[in-house]
Amino acid sequence: MNKWLTCFFCLSIIISCSTEEESEVPSLVGPGDGLYILCENNVSFYAPPNNNSNDPIDITSQIGLSFNNPKKIRITSNKMYVTSNKIDIVNLNNLFIENSISGNSFNGLINPTDCQYLDYGRIFVTDRGDSKVKVIDLTTNDITTIIETGDSTKPNFIVNKFWRAYVLNSGGQTSSKKDTTIVSIDYKDGLVPIADFSGEVIVGDNPSSAVFSDQLKVLCKGIYNINNNSNDSESSFYVVNPWDHYVISSVNLNNVYNAQSLVENYNGSALFFTASDGIYRIYYPSLSYSKILDLQTNKIALNVEKYYDTDTTFVYTEMIYSNDLNNPNSIYKYNPFLDSITDTITFSSNVIDFIFRGN
Repeated sequence: MNKWLTCFFCLSIIISCSTEEESEVPSLVGPGDGLYILCENNVSFYAPPNNNSNDPIDITSQIGLSFNNPKKIRITSNKMYVTSNKIDIVNLNNLFIENSISGNSFNGLINPTDCQYLDYGRIFVTDRGDSKVKVIDLTTNDITTIIETGDSTKPNFIVNKFWRAYVLNSGGQTSSKKDTTIVSIDYKDGLVPIADFSGEVIVGDNPSSAVFSDQLKVLCKGIYNINNNSNDSESSFYVVNPWDHYVISSVNLNNVYNAQSLVENYNGSALFFTASDGIYRIYYPSLSYSKILDLQTNKIALNVEKYYDTDTTFVYTEMIYSNDLNNPNSIYKYNPFLDSITDTITFSSNVIDFIFRGN
């Protein structure tokens, strides 16, 4: 039996949105650092590279978590945020559901797509249903601020650093429904919590993913319609100064379509992303790029791991974990150093999203 199973006990407590008597927090132990996987029907945990059985652990029943239409999983410190038709917040130290915020008329969530904890007991939620960002007080579950992102902009992704967050307006599948904007929101002024619109940047068609490191690096998927490609537009990549909203550099990604899931390596010298025909690497700051793997995928994550290049020596490399749209219940581990897929992780239902904790 996998050693992580000893860490779990059954728990069936779901926290309602209304204020009730405070429940006693159970003394459980979470699985720790590793890969957390959001699937259609459950959340699983996988601990590379020490999990010799290659079997992920379903932690959904231990948490007491249930959801419909899962979309995104985020981890901030010791909290896991699952966005579905609602937003669930799980303490990963003890597997306790701290909050569950339903999408209904009480709190005004229509079609939440992403959320981010941004200090002072608040989460910022992108709502594709009405193209707004909604700030929710986690003490009361009330929306305290609503920030407009534009008309039918379809916000789908939020990234933050220091005191500023950027929201990506991901638009639609046609020329008339596309969007080319990202908006910035300042969420604190010194020690004072705020939620103020602070600017807009014009980038490429349908920004889809971003990394906020030394600069803001934005990936734009372009217009992409799998059923009708007559109006498709190529993907693009932008480097933006996040403090003055100035576009530093950009590149049109020739013959690259439907670019998504941007991730950055440990020292910022290269980034990786998915596209309709595979996984690409783009070097920074030169912005030269090339495809490294033929695979139909829309989600990747990086993890630094060691592997033995001989019987007695090992090296460290950044493994790329990727889903497979043709085998949707699988995640592959790709070693760029060897240029080969070295492992396959199989799940009981289709993979939606995944993220590493502890990197």
